[in-house]
Amino acid sequence: MMRINLLLIVFLMGSTSLCAQTPFNFAGISIPVPENYQSISEFEAVSAEFSVQWVAVPKILYENNVHKQMVKQIETDLHARFISGINFKTQGIDFVGKLYQLKSKEGIRYRIISSGAINGQGLILNLGFAKQPKQNSDLDAFMRHFIAFGK
Repeated sequence: MMRINLLLIVFLMGSTSLCAQTPFNFAGISIPVPENYQSISEFEAVSAEFSVQWVAVPKILYENNVHKQMVKQIETDLHARFISGINFKTQGIDFVGKLYQLKSKEGIRYRIISSGAINGQGLILNLGFAKQPKQNSDLDAFMRHFIAFGK
């Protein structure tokens, strides 16, 4: 009986965390996850049109450019066709990245791997899109927390 209760508690805790919309703590900025997105963790959310993952890079590693090696490893594992370099803003801060086209014909077809620092926190962003983003009008409000074009 004790084992069943323990399993039930673990299941309920796990299912609650999958269903709850955990807000992101994005370099000290709280970003609520909309209902049309599935919150995977405090660092990842997905929808049919967009996915976002981010990794905090410790300051000492960021200052020593280790984030660039991490980005190269992610790009190597991506197995996608490079389209172009891309510059954009995240929370008003300049980010530099690369745009890739994935082999998938459905769902997330484009990926941007980028890095930058917000509030002194080094970050690696992994953004996925169903349609290639070219301008701000291609982005919903949630996407614009992580990518915005222009000034």
